[in-house]
Amino acid sequence: MIELNGEKYVGVKDVKANETGWARMEEGKFFLDNDFTNYEAGQEVKVNKDNEIIWAGPTLEERVKVLDEKKKAKKLAENEKFVGAKVIRKDGIKGVATKATLEGITVKFEDGTSKRWQKDAVESHLEK
Repeated sequence: MIELNGEKYVGVKDVKANETGWARMEEGKFFLDNDFTNYEAGQEVKVNKDNEIIWAGPTLEERVKVLDEKKKAKKLAENEKFVGAKVIRKDGIKGVATKATLEGITVKFEDGTSKRWQKDAVESHLEK
């Protein structure tokens, strides 16, 4: 192990690709400092007593994808709260929110038409 600029580093090895590199120690965890054939810089890894990589966490791209999925789920949940809500268009025609998607909320009106509205539009046209 070496210390550089206040950070601790340990040499690690990817046995499968026969590569060596460095991992930064942070709060008892190891994060790769450079890219390997099988791993990316910044990826969390676990090593055995010989500092050989035995486990690797998700890549940055995979972590971002999970965050994106969480944001999508949150937006869908927000839109779904309005299913069943009664609204009134500016022209006085009443409608009901029938379906929620990531793109918006589908509202069916008494005149037989249906429109996809954003959450803000539904909120501002709620029947009082």
